[in-house]
Amino acid sequence: MAPLVAFAFVALFAIGSASRNEEASLLQRPEPPRVSSAARPYVIGLRRESVPVYRHGRVASFKTSYSGVVSVGSPAQHFRVVFDTGSGNLVLPAVECDSEACLVPGRRRFNMSASETSVAINADGSDVPDDEEGDHSKIGFGTGQIEGEFIRDIVCFGSPAAKDVLEDTAAEVAAAEAAAAEAA
Repeated sequence: MAPLVAFAFVALFAIGSASRNEEASLLQRPEPPRVSSAARPYVIGLRRESVPVYRHGRVASFKTSYSGVVSVGSPAQHFRVVFDTGSGNLVLPAVECDSEACLVPGRRRFNMSASETSVAINADGSDVPDDEEGDHSKIGFGTGQIEGEFIRDIVCFGSPAAKDVLEDTAAEVAAAEAAAAEAA
């Protein structure tokens, strides 16, 4: 089976400290978090993809998915992913994956060792000690299954603007040069 990398992450979109209601289960219908009037939502550009479903030779409906760009790790590795509302984890193919699906030309795979902020974790979110192997998970789908490990890393939503990428790169180069100068 194809190894995968699943990222456990929690995104807090409200400004300020989390109240008791914000931590409650959605089934308990908590009050929505209060957001200051100065805060504006961050809009993520999504791509809609529809595939017709045929019944008796006619289009009966469409299967529709929405995908967007996420950046994972530091330095960032960019991926287009399908946003699945049924999960709190982000599933990406790992660089170690050697299945046919992972080896499609142009398919991006996450390289955990290339990220300075990546941490191996167990399914419960606890860090994996250096001398131990972390939890593995198998997830079954209608078309097959995937299996892999859990990690925690930085996840940013949306495409980085070219200007921001250039500014970040320039800042990283300046910081590296300053650190090299101090070490000398």
